[in-house]
Amino acid sequence: MKAIVRRGRSLVSLAGKKLPMNQRAFNRHDLLPLTKPLHYIFKHVGWTWKTETEGVKTFRDFKAIVREIDQLGTAFRYPLNTKGQPSVSHHFVFNVLAFAMKLEAAIRFLAGAVTGLEEEWDQQASAAYERQELSKQKRSV
Repeated sequence: MKAIVRRGRSLVSLAGKKLPMNQRAFNRHDLLPLTKPLHYIFKHVGWTWKTETEGVKTFRDFKAIVREIDQLGTAFRYPLNTKGQPSVSHHFVFNVLAFAMKLEAAIRFLAGAVTGLEEEWDQQASAAYERQELSKQKRSV
């Protein structure tokens, strides 16, 4: 997600726009704050969130997975909360295989987005460079 937001921020700036996000989102462990800029980037390049990929068919599906990652990640990274109490209940049950299947779909989807954004960046940056060179030529004539 961070790779998409970083590349997307550069892509959006080529269009003279600013990506709406809190810059501290890159320094945090939780991923939910990255969903808003991610959604903005997808809209900016004209991509939709309607996919055939099970588990991430809509942006709402994707956001639910991210929320679950954030909740589970905190529980497993920090078994005790700030008050010294367990982060999860004594009878906590977690189906690793079911979660892995959801996560795999999201990762495949995001990996495709990274590749697509790289291609989009190459095209947009080349077009911007050509416009800049044409402008220089016109001024020198």
